[in-house]
Amino acid sequence: MQSRSLSFFEGHQIPAELEENTLQVTKFAGYFLNMSGKPPGFCWDSFKDAINHLPDAKIAFGVHDSTTFHQQNSRDTNVLDQVAHYIVNVVAVGVKKDLLKTKFDSVFESSSYSNVCSGKVKSNSGYTYGIVFAFPSGRKIFDSVIITIDVKTEEVKIRRYGLISSIRGNYMATITAARLTVDKTFEAPDADRYKC
Repeated sequence: MQSRSLSFFEGHQIPAELEENTLQVTKFAGYFLNMSGKPPGFCWDSFKDAINHLPDAKIAFGVHDSTTFHQQNSRDTNVLDQVAHYIVNVVAVGVKKDLLKTKFDSVFESSSYSNVCSGKVKSNSGYTYGIVFAFPSGRKIFDSVIITIDVKTEEVKIRRYGLISSIRGNYMATITAARLTVDKTFEAPDADRYKC
């Protein structure tokens, strides 16, 4: 695997009255980003466990789901469309597809080839994370959605008689999403209590 990037992606604008509340959720969720892990990513199990053990229960899991899309012998557009469709129709939140596409493109374009047997393999992976939406759910609570997308690509150049005769590709995106119910008085606890 060539490289792996970890970054935040944007969703639709958060309502002004929830900006400060969402910052608290973002801060808390940030404790569970493991930038130095192999591979880096978001520690979903630790995050879920931490929420379940908070003493005041001001944040709780609603829906939690994970799915993987595979695409063979096609560029990233189909996988991107499947990811965007899943986020909009299953998780039921909007996401800025053009910004998400930029993340996908960086994974596919920064791949490099290495020799494997008779062909050359080009592979890369990327990881993106975001709180894509927050919306009121009552006078005292709001819902917030956290999504991680793990993208992997592998292309193999097949050579025959010294010429490239075909390129076979495998593209994969794993999406994990959680809808959280959050009390508006929730404040992120101290970071030192939590390890990924």
